[in-house]
Amino acid sequence: MIGRYFLLFLGVVSLVWIGYVGSDLIDKKHQFSPSHIFGKEDGRVLIINRLNECSISDLSFTIQPESNKLFSSILPYLNNSKIIILSELQNQMLFQRTDDWDKEKIISFFKKANLSVDFNSRHGFVVGEFEGKFNFSVLYLGMKNVKKPLKENEEWLKYDDKSSASIVLFKPKSISITDIYVKSTNQIQYVSKKFYSKQDKQIDDEELFSVALPSDLINYHFFEKNYYSSIYKKFNQSPLFEWIDNGFVQFEYKGHMVIVSDYKSGQDPILLLNDKVGESSSSELNDHFKNIQLTKKFPESLSLGFYIKMMDDFVVVSTSQSVCEQVIADYKLGNTMAMKKGQGESFFKELPKKVSERYISDVKIFSNSNYRNRLLKTELIVRNARQTLPTEKIVEKEKTISLFVGGEIQDFMTFKGKGNLVSLSKDGQLSMYQDGKKIWVKELGSKAIGTIQSIDFNSNGEKVFLCTSKNQIHLINKAGNELSGFPINVDGQVSNEATFYRWNNSSNIAFITDKSEMIVFDSKGKKISSFKTGLTNVNAKIDVWVSNNILLACTKDSKQSVLFDLNKKREHRRFQIEEKSFSLKKGNELFLYTIKNNQLISIDQKGNRKNISTFNSGNIISVLSYADNSTIVIRSKNDLHFLNESGIEFKSLHLSFSEIDDVFIFKSSSDVTYISVLDGVANNIYVYNLNGELINKTPFDGKIKSNLNLSSSNELVITSIVDDYVVQYLLSLP
Repeated sequence: MIGRYFLLFLGVVSLVWIGYVGSDLIDKKHQFSPSHIFGKEDGRVLIINRLNECSISDLSFTIQPESNKLFSSILPYLNNSKIIILSELQNQMLFQRTDDWDKEKIISFFKKANLSVDFNSRHGFVVGEFEGKFNFSVLYLGMKNVKKPLKENEEWLKYDDKSSASIVLFKPKSISITDIYVKSTNQIQYVSKKFYSKQDKQIDDEELFSVALPSDLINYHFFEKNYYSSIYKKFNQSPLFEWIDNGFVQFEYKGHMVIVSDYKSGQDPILLLNDKVGESSSSELNDHFKNIQLTKKFPESLSLGFYIKMMDDFVVVSTSQSVCEQVIADYKLGNTMAMKKGQGESFFKELPKKVSERYISDVKIFSNSNYRNRLLKTELIVRNARQTLPTEKIVEKEKTISLFVGGEIQDFMTFKGKGNLVSLSKDGQLSMYQDGKKIWVKELGSKAIGTIQSIDFNSNGEKVFLCTSKNQIHLINKAGNELSGFPINVDGQVSNEATFYRWNNSSNIAFITDKSEMIVFDSKGKKISSFKTGLTNVNAKIDVWVSNNILLACTKDSKQSVLFDLNKKREHRRFQIEEKSFSLKKGNELFLYTIKNNQLISIDQKGNRKNISTFNSGNIISVLSYADNSTIVIRSKNDLHFLNESGIEFKSLHLSFSEIDDVFIFKSSSDVTYISVLDGVANNIYVYNLNGELINKTPFDGKIKSNLNLSSSNELVITSIVDDYVVQYLLSLP
């Protein structure tokens, strides 16, 4: 009987012991469960499934300094790890390996990292500032002040264990999981669950915007319209939201923020903005608007506002008007990501083609795509984004300077250096630029005639600008001010470009009116003489020179040339000429050159004719003056011929084109001569040296006029016109 009770007692004790041991095992399992260890107190946790595929630095995940020090020490010895979990805000971490831990393995593991271990229990130890525990394949390390979650949540453990890693964000009322997939192509893809947007839409932003964006922009950031609305809730109240069709790109350019967007068919963004603010609220320029927020961060200052310009199928917005104009100039010149193929590839290479968001900077490259309530983020693993790209695809420095004139350009005159010039628009606006910045504008009051002339009017070495308009003659100094006595108001209208000359220490200006009358004014703007020319449609500039102590002035139309004795104020001689005759002063004589029936003819100031040479299908392009010499430039089919003042050819160039709009000759201080030729059909500029060697293998865009100057001893500045811009190209010399 006693034996029976004893056996019953042993059975009860066994059951209690088994229950105790079982509960202890459950507790131990519970103790090492990640849901018991990590929670909202950790902010974010990083789960690494495949250590060989990624690192925390690649994943932009940071841990506490104490944890980072310990983890960095043991990282090289975690080769057989199955799972690693790291906390962002607390000093704790968990490791699961492919086999089980034991005391010997713990000691050996930390010994490799030169760390000593002190065991205080069978499964517990201390290493540095951390307390360690292990059970089966799991190892936990944490500091004493670590807080455990008050309420367990195993939802966050539903990450994809086939991913390279996962990041869990503990929000106040929810949990966000982002699975990370590292590819061999240097990509990282992030897939976030439960991302909601109005529409699932991805855009090929390269195809849409690369034709419109400057090739050397900084910090490219594209947003699809509806995607941006989902991350910035007030965007649907922005005028930008109203006119956008697909999306916009925000970037930095020339030190300013710029937005380039598309717009809906039939929409007028500028009119839309004017309607928003009303005429009374807008500035004098209908393209400048204040107190309007377009995006969350643009403009930074509502009081300063922004400028907006239309560019074919695109809208350009910036805090700087000149930067807007520069973006448009680059678009017209082809200095875009699409045209500069190498640079374009550097922006879009290795990222998905169609995205909801794309960002590229010197330190970060990523894209986001919203698809079926999932956000797919693809990021390049880079330490410096641009350093990973081929060096030949990086724009080393600015090679083009574009100066916005506004309106059709009549003429320009350059000075040494970059961005130093004065321009004249056809509607009579004279603008001065220094170092690429417009410093003043002078209105001539009416349509411009002829070119800008730089003259020493007061014979004191100070150059001023002589400009002619339909109703006035202007003398403007380099500060943008008219000289005393100017402008000269003309009765009727001026028909040709005014001529400046000095005689007996006096400065004078002569021109022809629409009544075919030659008028002469003195330095004070006073009329001193007038002559009836008897000519029609005079538009050639008057030539003034001294011959046999006679002060002569020559004016001509397409049929006759008339010489006047300016001192005796009477006609001196009249003779027949050919159409398209070019004048050239040689010594104290004036010659007219023309081509008739392929024959180059010279006509002296007495009307005597002389056949010089024959040019097949020839025509005179211009008579140029440089280095105190004059050169006659003749085109004959695909050849250019250069003749001296006597009509003797000294140089020729064979070209791949035959339509020539302009030729310019420049002689540097080192006595090297360069020639620019403007192809009138393709609107391309080619630069040659006097040996006929082509200097620029790739032609420059330009029309109407080309000009050469130096910015330094080894850099040539080529200037021309593209639409409403004067454009300068910088060409390194061999």
